[in-house]
Amino acid sequence: MASKKNKQYALMASLLISSLFTLTSIAAPQKLLTKQSIHNIRFFSSDNKHTYAQTRSGGLIHSTNYQVNPILEGAPGTNYNITGTSNQKKLIILKNEKYHIFLSARELSEIYVTKWGSEDKPIRIGMGTAPKLHLNDTVVSFYNPYTSTINFMNIDNMITKFSLKLLNILDPYFIPEVIMLSNGNVLYTDINDKGVTGIMLWDRGPNIYKNIWKASAVETRVELCIKDGEIFILNKSLQKTSRTTIHSMTAIEDELKGAKNIYESDSADFGNMICELPTKLYFIKEVFPGTTEAIEFNLADKKINVLTDFKATTQIINVDGILLVPHEGATYVIAGEHNFKNDSLKGKTVNEKINEEISEEVKEEVKEEEEEEEKEKKQ
Repeated sequence: MASKKNKQYALMASLLISSLFTLTSIAAPQKLLTKQSIHNIRFFSSDNKHTYAQTRSGGLIHSTNYQVNPILEGAPGTNYNITGTSNQKKLIILKNEKYHIFLSARELSEIYVTKWGSEDKPIRIGMGTAPKLHLNDTVVSFYNPYTSTINFMNIDNMITKFSLKLLNILDPYFIPEVIMLSNGNVLYTDINDKGVTGIMLWDRGPNIYKNIWKASAVETRVELCIKDGEIFILNKSLQKTSRTTIHSMTAIEDELKGAKNIYESDSADFGNMICELPTKLYFIKEVFPGTTEAIEFNLADKKINVLTDFKATTQIINVDGILLVPHEGATYVIAGEHNFKNDSLKGKTVNEKINEEISEEVKEEVKEEEEEEEKEKKQ
């Protein structure tokens, strides 16, 4: 046992020497406590004023100011995913009624958009996957893997639409990364006919495509993230000789300049990079062979702080600036501030209100069945 640990520490030391960072202590994450099953909650605001949850009957509800209001309806078992940005203007809702019936990485979901915290019915904008908000929540993009097309829509006027078709014909499960630098310039990832992933810049005006970065080999995964005009590029090799790098570039007048390497490692990092929080990057790193944890990478001094000790961390979820890590049925907070003092769900819990809603639905169904039976008897 001692020799095995010594080998792990020796390997870790070699990784530290060959990389551009310094590893610091492992922190104990705080468990997220909620008033109902965490599996029902789909989104909550950091000030705790808004909570969105799905019901067993297939609906989506919004809870605020001691009230619960239905947002969408669906078949029993419908699954919802909700995403937003730090602008707090719009929310994107994905609705999948086949979640427990048909499992596929290429499955298309219904995509809706709604105002942040609004009681208005969400507006359906199309079918697709990987939706994302851009340009101060005024434009939404989503991808159709069956047509290899990225679709864009201005959600302020619901009229302006345009699309972009990828070159990729080799990887049917490829999902592009998309960043809009302006209304006229789009940054996205694509795969060429040789299987090499690259980053393209599309100038919509003259319809010009420019390759601004290309992976050095095939079988790589590239992630993009933007924060205050700075673009972060995570490049992970999927080959046996694993290698992960992160580059940063500055977006100046719709052009990317000043590329520099800020991180590199010979470990098989998972990625899942998040850059929205100030001065730091967050992603999943292989800290030992076969052991992955969520880490915090300080952009100023290049130091790394390991945030979990789960041995097999695979995902970081950003919910309104609160970074969550699911593990063995529980959810843990690894970064961000959540206002637990401002409790807009006092009195009855969301779970109690959901059960009341379901109970009312059952009563209505029973009443309708009894009325139908009475009609049949009279006939």
